[in-house]
Amino acid sequence: MFLFEQWHLFLATMESNKLLGADLIIAHIQSIITELIPLLKIYENEGILQIRSSLRMPDNQKQNLLFNPNEETLWNNQLINFHECLYEFKESAAFIGFPDWDDILISPSAIPFTKELMDFSMANPQVAAFLPKRYPGQIEILEKLLSRSSTSPIEHLFLESIKFSIWPEDAEFISKIILRPQLVNSVDLHGVGQIIEDFIQSELPENIAFFVHARDFKNARMTAILPPALLLTRNTLLTLQKHNLSSFSSSPLLKKLPKKEKYLNLLNNCLKRKNIEGRVRTQKQSKCFNYAQCKPKIKLQIEDEECLNTDNLWEEIYLPNKHLRIFVLEESRLKIKKICQI
Repeated sequence: MFLFEQWHLFLATMESNKLLGADLIIAHIQSIITELIPLLKIYENEGILQIRSSLRMPDNQKQNLLFNPNEETLWNNQLINFHECLYEFKESAAFIGFPDWDDILISPSAIPFTKELMDFSMANPQVAAFLPKRYPGQIEILEKLLSRSSTSPIEHLFLESIKFSIWPEDAEFISKIILRPQLVNSVDLHGVGQIIEDFIQSELPENIAFFVHARDFKNARMTAILPPALLLTRNTLLTLQKHNLSSFSSSPLLKKLPKKEKYLNLLNNCLKRKNIEGRVRTQKQSKCFNYAQCKPKIKLQIEDEECLNTDNLWEEIYLPNKHLRIFVLEESRLKIKKICQI
């Protein structure tokens, strides 16, 4: 989670994953506005969400380095977070998925998703990793969603706010991976890394599952909405009622949540491929695609925002004979600061 403020996206993603039968979801936090913390804690207390610090390496300002190592990795150490999950649950999990928070997994079948994957694995025993199709989508901005709050039941608001295209030619050329961890040694951002010999990666049929990439895509054909699953809306309502979130007028937590996004447009404009490609070609140091490419424009906007940030504790070991500095991670932790770090 990075500069995360879209609490309606978080709710829709969590309830969709619960319906699919997910046992555990890991939230690696880089920075999240503090008003969202109680919402995350609800799912953490239910046992379905684990809140963890993302990895942030020592930077050039604090450690007098010649460069910031966090700017020299793809998407701010996301692959390290991926592999932490892969290795930790390699022996205990039947399947692990590696989507972003704006990737919502849809399973059209009424059959539990885990059973769908197991049936597909039995029919295709050589497949170690599954690549569902990924369709462009969008999620309503908060202002628009909240304008409908007086006329639409709250359990429908979050689910109806996501639209996407299901035209075959609109499917994205990259997706997110779901895998059988015992058969895989490494994972990439949009696919599998190293697979055990004699096993393969395969596309997953759409009738089993597909991803909706609910970002900021603009498309006149983006008219499909999440399937009107009675169980999904019922479960969402039960969660909201259980935690006093079913009314915007009476819920203290909902009243404190953001009414509009502050950083979404800045981030999306920065991360558009044509914009970020131009920056990595012209600058002297980092050629990596990551959020650091959004500075300094975004940094100027966030210094007065209170956020929960990753705040890892490192020990430095200096070997003078070899002119070598080694940094050992002593503690992964999160800390509230008057800044949202990039």
